[in-house]
Amino acid sequence: RLSLERIATDRCYFGTGKEMKIPGTLYAERLSGFEGILVVTQKFFSQEKLKKLRKELGNIRNIIAGKERGILVGLLDGKGDTLGMGRIEKIDYKKKEVLLTTPVKNGKKIRVIQFGSLKITPEGREGG
Repeated sequence: RLSLERIATDRCYFGTGKEMKIPGTLYAERLSGFEGILVVTQKFFSQEKLKKLRKELGNIRNIIAGKERGILVGLLDGKGDTLGMGRIEKIDYKKKEVLLTTPVKNGKKIRVIQFGSLKITPEGREGG
């Protein structure tokens, strides 16, 4: 389990903006520039709720908690060197923690989680 408060994220929206509170979300942040708002919820917003939020806040990027499970990630040290790879098991958005499966022995060296676009199964096969 790694604290996302001490680890940077790369190649994803999550963790790149300024956190904000939006009722009905697990997590939300205002992204830079024209990117809009990232919201993490248990299920997709209704069209009515989404329309209301877009009117108030602009562009909304709605992701569903749990959909990150299986994403292949690179794990980097503070110099940007690769320590190894990992598989996301869960992100706890409230506690700001990520649970990974990885052969990297010393998790304290990890400073950056670099998100990939491939999902893998626990057995290491492509999962979507």
